[in-house]
Formats: sequence, C-alpha cells, structure tokens
Amino acid sequence: MTFARKPYIRKPQPLYAPVERRGTYANQPFSEKVVGVPKTKRAAGGVLEQLHKARLVELGCMCCQMALGVCTPGVELHHRRAGMGWGRGDWLTLIPLCPEHHRGATGVHGLGTKGFPKHYGFTEQDMLDKALQLLNATTKGGTP
Repeated sequence: MTFARKPYIRKPQPLYAPVERRGTYANQPFSEKVVGVPKTKRAAGGVLEQLHKARLVELGCMCCQMALGVCTPGVELHHRRAGMGWGRGDWLTLIPLCPEHHRGATGVHGLGTKGFPKHYGFTEQDMLDKALQLLNATTKGGTP
C-alpha cells in the first residue's frame, strides 16, 4: 500500500457571480428621480445628497463671506470636524470653503479646530449654520 499524493486539480469557478438589480432609479424619468424622496436614508451618492452638495457649491466660501463679505467661487466641501470625534459626519454637516480656507495655512486644516476660531472669531458650526440658513434648510435637531 502506497501513500502517494494525488495532484489537486481545482475546479473552474466563475470570476463574478451575476448581480440582480432591484429598486434602482434606472426605469424612472429624471423628474421623478429628483422629486421623489427615498423611503430610507440612502448611501453616499444619493439623489438628495447630490442636490445638497450642488447647492452648497453655488453658495461660495462661507469663511470668505463671514470674514470678508465676498463670495469666492471654486470651493471644496469640508466635513465639520469639531465635536465629531474620529469619524466624519454625514452630508448634512458639509461646509463650502475655498482651497485657502480649507487646506491652506490659514484654513481649517492648517490652523486646527482650536486655532481656527481664535484666528477668525467664528467656529465651523457658525459657518455650517450660516450655510444651512442660506439654503433654507434645517439642522439635524429640526430647528431652522
């Protein structure tokens, strides 16, 4: 009796399993996509999130508006950091900032969450409230 090993031959497997698509907006006209509110809060890239981000970009830099009184186009969306812990907030806590006030030496990431209010006299929450006020939106607590 011999105990010789038999070679292992792997059975061919499909690379990707077929994906069944259900519940997408693919079959609806564009007007229903925008007007229809999803039943649940959608993942990143949802219709309401994209509309909110587009409206924020049109506002311009909140820091330039509050500190200098000018509207600066070409903004980057910043997640409010103060009081959020290690994670980022959801898309309702986005603040439009120009590149200098976002990533620059005098910006939120350059000065930090403690240095930014000392330098400018207002916080990230103040800028978020101003942006939501300009959009006529409500904060998470439901207060206008």
